[in-house]
Amino acid sequence: MPYDDPALGPAEIRKIWKGKPDLVKALLEAREAGWRSVPEGKHYRAFCPFEARATFTHAGTPKSPSAAARRVRRDASRCPARHDLLTERSAAKPRRPA
Repeated sequence: MPYDDPALGPAEIRKIWKGKPDLVKALLEAREAGWRSVPEGKHYRAFCPFEARATFTHAGTPKSPSAAARRVRRDASRCPARHDLLTERSAAKPRRPA
């Protein structure tokens, strides 16, 4: 995970994907949910707010902005439900005495 790369802010997201309002809206929604987008060459990687391993990539110049927006929404929506399941499982497990 590239810690030295700063996450994209709302103004940068609007500037990079200018003319693609559906994709901009999807990325801003993901950012509000806690996802962090980082540039990686021609693509961008979004990191989960809870777990460093949960990521997805999105293109800097997608062929179909509406399809890219659907992928961003789909990938971002999968993560919080998974974390809810993980926290329920860890709370349900009895801890062994030390």
